Amino acid sequence: MSKEYRGQVAEVPVAENWKRFQGQKINGEFELREYFGGSAHSAAFLTEHDHGAAAIHLISENAPDKDRQLASWQLGTEVSHPNLVQVFRVGLSQIDDAKFYYA
Repeated sequence: MSKEYRGQVAEVPVAENWKRFQGQKINGEFELREYFGGSAHSAAFLTEHDHGAAAIHLISENAPDKDRQLASWQLGTEVSHPNLVQVFRVGLSQIDDAKFYYA
């Protein structure tokens, strides 16, 4: 393990920690369906959007690289290209006591 990530290992297995949110909704509209994968600070789920099935990416509000990730997502809402993943919306939401940024 690199020095950069030492001490950041989740005490609860990562998948189980995120899978507990399956079935919950982000902002009352994006249901977190199938868990695709993640890390200690982020996860991706299957959801639905106006255009059909979509992926939703969550990062915890205390993720160490959240500012960089949010800037990247925001830029993604402003560009459109057939070789890029389209970002429809970026926001902040909460499930119980956990706050997340999402795209």
